[in-house]
Amino acid sequence: MPNTPPSNTLSLTEVREKNRIAREIIAYLDDALPSLAELWSRVYAALADTLKLIVEINRLSAANRMLREDYANLLAAARATLGAADEGTDPEPLYYLRDEVTAQQQRHRDDT
Repeated sequence: MPNTPPSNTLSLTEVREKNRIAREIIAYLDDALPSLAELWSRVYAALADTLKLIVEINRLSAANRMLREDYANLLAAARATLGAADEGTDPEPLYYLRDEVTAQQQRHRDDT
């Protein structure tokens, strides 16, 4: 079973561009209709939240990719360990699993 993430049809680049255009429109309307400044301020704040959400989505996507890679590597190590144990020719079949767990611990320690 492949370890492929579900496809995402949402383009964050497109969302960011639409957000930029909307902020330009609000800036124009704010200049044209200063009596609605409070309203434009609220809309602009909501648009700013969209940019924060894009940053958070990117962060979570990167974390998800790392977790998927860790899972795939751990699964491969488990399969190698089971294969080595079944063959009975490897004096230490748990080596593959220990090595991967150690590598993941080191990688996560380096990320913090």
